Amino acid sequence: MGEVKRFVWIGSALLLVSTIFSGCINISEQIKLKLNGSGKAKITWAYPLRFSSTLQKREQNLLPANKNEVKKLFPAHQRLIFSEISSQKSKTMSSITAELKFKRIEDLNHGGLSFSLQQKEDLWEFTIKIEGKEHPPPKPKTRDKASAEVMDKILESFGITVVVELPGVVEETNGETLEAKKVRWKVPLKKLLELKKGEMLVLRATFSPGFWDRLKSFF
Repeated sequence: MGEVKRFVWIGSALLLVSTIFSGCINISEQIKLKLNGSGKAKITWAYPLRFSSTLQKREQNLLPANKNEVKKLFPAHQRLIFSEISSQKSKTMSSITAELKFKRIEDLNHGGLSFSLQQKEDLWEFTIKIEGKEHPPPKPKTRDKASAEVMDKILESFGITVVVELPGVVEETNGETLEAKKVRWKVPLKKLLELKKGEMLVLRATFSPGFWDRLKSFF
């Protein structure tokens, strides 16, 4: 009986997670930015197929299924240029990917993510702000150690990953520096769920643009 309760609790928690984050259990974003604020992005929304049939159906209804549904995710979609929308489905995962161009980094705002680029004296700062929402998950009456460990692993495995190629050498960041101009942030679902309404998670990187970085902003 304890084993049954454990899987019922895990299934309920996953269903709650899918509802909170609009069916996007995994979000991967790759952004290439110019100093003038323009650039291009490749964004993938994905969810695993190994959950219950009810969860799968709910995910399929919430996942953007075509170009029009993808556009609705962006308040400034009229200023974006969508070059390609593609979908994939394997035995374990279903996903949809959008490749697009933007003239202002702010036009890329979507799903509680806000982007900005500002000059601060000799350096520039790129930030992503993630706003907390009002939907605290209910605490189950019974949650044994094994259930807690499984759920923690799930919440740590899924979330948002953003990789940004900046128009300059990274000087300081609260993310992971992959290359001289490239930074990655990985925000697990667990951390997103801990954000309360009104709270803000800020991902930032300061960088120093070189001559060619400044020149490219004119083209």
